[in-house]
Amino acid sequence: MKNINVGFTLYNYAEFYEIAGFSTAEDGCVSLETGYGDLLVWMTDGTGYSWWKLPADVTDTITVVYEDKRKLVDESLNTVGKFVDLDFTPPYAGNVVSPSTDKAELNKKRLKEEDSIRADYESYFSDSATMVEYYKVSPFRNEIAGFMQKSRGNYMDIAHFYGLSRDQKTAIILLSVISEKDLRDTPYRVLLDHLKNADKFECKNCPDDIKNKYVLNPRIGRELLSPWRSELQNSFSKKEIKAFRKDPEKLKNWVLENIAIDSENNYYGVTLFPASVLKMRVADEYSRNVFFVACCRSFGIPARLEPATYAPEYYSNNQWISAFPRESAPDQVKGQLVLTNKNSFDPVYYTHYTIAVLRNGRFISLDYETDESLRTFPCTLNLDPGTYRLMTGSRQDDGSVLTRWTFFKIEAGKSTEQAISFNENIRKPAKLFTLDMQSELSSLSSDDIKLSSFATGEKGVVIALVDPLTEPGRHFLAEMQPVAGDFDKWGGSVLLVLPKDFNKSDFSATSWKGLPMHCSWMFDETGSLENEIRTKTCTKSVLPEVMYVNNLGEVYYLSRGYQVNTAHILLKTISQSETK
Repeated sequence: MKNINVGFTLYNYAEFYEIAGFSTAEDGCVSLETGYGDLLVWMTDGTGYSWWKLPADVTDTITVVYEDKRKLVDESLNTVGKFVDLDFTPPYAGNVVSPSTDKAELNKKRLKEEDSIRADYESYFSDSATMVEYYKVSPFRNEIAGFMQKSRGNYMDIAHFYGLSRDQKTAIILLSVISEKDLRDTPYRVLLDHLKNADKFECKNCPDDIKNKYVLNPRIGRELLSPWRSELQNSFSKKEIKAFRKDPEKLKNWVLENIAIDSENNYYGVTLFPASVLKMRVADEYSRNVFFVACCRSFGIPARLEPATYAPEYYSNNQWISAFPRESAPDQVKGQLVLTNKNSFDPVYYTHYTIAVLRNGRFISLDYETDESLRTFPCTLNLDPGTYRLMTGSRQDDGSVLTRWTFFKIEAGKSTEQAISFNENIRKPAKLFTLDMQSELSSLSSDDIKLSSFATGEKGVVIALVDPLTEPGRHFLAEMQPVAGDFDKWGGSVLLVLPKDFNKSDFSATSWKGLPMHCSWMFDETGSLENEIRTKTCTKSVLPEVMYVNNLGEVYYLSRGYQVNTAHILLKTISQSETK
């Protein structure tokens, strides 16, 4: 078949990302050279579509029959128990070449020096207790202390912003609606510009949450934050702004008439500053959309990029109105999606699942990464009518991924309920080796405690040999914090064990807050734990070494070195191992 678009895609964060795309020639062929590992091949002629899993062991030419999947999808729409399960295998890791002893020691020395430089820099960051005391006379002392701690190396800019703001209540609201990355990156002058100029034009007849998120908020999309509010307010006459506020359609018409779309010259898709769009009067479509939203917010009109399509919308008469509706999809009544969850944990968008809309033969993921409404279940989303796919993904400890696709239809003015379910083709964890539960670790107060005392009843224990001053160690501990509540529900012990050569006199356990309730910091004073793991796995130690051990000492999970999603895989292993 000729002119079929073929995309080779790779799973990551509950999505399939295209690593290469081609259009078939007269002979219907495309070619790609890749590493080993399963890929998903997506094929479409712009209307119909098909998919095929490219197995890791395929090394030569293969023939794929283009079978339009629209009928299969249509038959499964909104049908309980109808889904597509696909498993994906990662490339074989192969043998790791161990460096010579001299090079390994040199690398270890360099890593230690790197960690020391980083730790020295981080030691100057603000801590919440000091900031609460510093701002003790402020009614928002706890809030500003929290924001300064989250801002890390940018804490002085946040302090300047708060100190120079004449309306500290609104300053706190502004800091609450931007992301943690914005807290870490944004100069105080940019934040002050938005704070000082946000109330120049009153947001009439809109709820506080709409005003805070879609007028006060300087964050629109993926752009670098800039002081666009004052720049745009000073670029239009009072007469023009009054007309735009009275009827945002006039602002839309102004943009259409004065900002040309250039789809060629912004090759890397870098979002232009709104002020730059105004000066040049030309932009790519995305930058033009950001510019429109910035103008609206500057003039007190609530506006946003719609999460599903990134199309600009403004808020009027208690509803969102598309500024530049597609000719093929004019403004229409939305439908509701009610997401329910019966899993033992609360799935996180982009980590565990995504929702995608079918458009031109492809499912395009909707961007709800920062939407707080998806933090608790059931939750409701307002979506355009159409065909959608809910995809969940579950990464296993061997790196493989189990995906589940559930298709559903959203109809105008109607509500659709959809449960978040996972591919259950899960292999029961295998026993790796047995740990001596009579061996002892030292508490930070130097008391010797047997491992068996931590495995109570039928609960096992998580044991992590970790250096919290190294990047891999900090990464693991940071992963544990957001899911601390899930470990608390489990109720088992979590042992965070400092290695033998760690200088515990310089360590304070209180510096690590937000960890599971049943966490205990221990010390492998004699190196017996590290030696036992090395002996029973026949491999050198690579910290952090994280294990799940049942109450009999049987190890069912072992992660070594820098890994992602370790905390979630631990929870999954615990659930699978302890469920009768």
